[in-house]
Amino acid sequence: MTSQLELEKLVSIGEKLGLKGVELKQFLDDERDKLKQERDEERDRRAKQRAIDAHEQEEDRQRQEKIEREKAKQLEIQLKIEEAKQAQAEAQAQIGNGGYHGNGSAARSRPPKLPPFNQEKDDIDAYINRFERYATLQGWDRDTVWATSLSALIQGCGLFEYSSLSLEDSKDYDKVKQALITCILQPMV
Repeated sequence: MTSQLELEKLVSIGEKLGLKGVELKQFLDDERDKLKQERDEERDRRAKQRAIDAHEQEEDRQRQEKIEREKAKQLEIQLKIEEAKQAQAEAQAQIGNGGYHGNGSAARSRPPKLPPFNQEKDDIDAYINRFERYATLQGWDRDTVWATSLSALIQGCGLFEYSSLSLEDSKDYDKVKQALITCILQPMV
């Protein structure tokens, strides 16, 4: 739709071109059609541009979401790596401390790094003292580890005495120690 001002301008232009009557009317109709077509094209162009902008914004939003998901995934992976490193460091620390105070059965199944008691060469009191110092320095739990660890180091009559203890007594360090000392100091006749 042509405004009054545009119409007056078109009439003035048509008259300057020497158009009158039907020719002027035809000129005005043609020019109005051109203006209408230009406005329609401009409206279409703007609508297309809005659609393009909306599409680009949606793509940007999706790209940003993907980046955020990837960052979150990377962070999760990094956290898992850090947790694994922490667990490994803790395991190494336990191994470095003798590994006997952990809950793992593998750590408990290893014998202490001491030579076995040799009845022919070793003094029982010195050997027991050495064992207790070693166990203390390793941070072993006296109630759960000492008796089993000492039993892994005894042989001969000490082993015989240990095997004759009840299951409960064989877990008690003081009873294992006493049985070993009694056996060594009072040999069987």
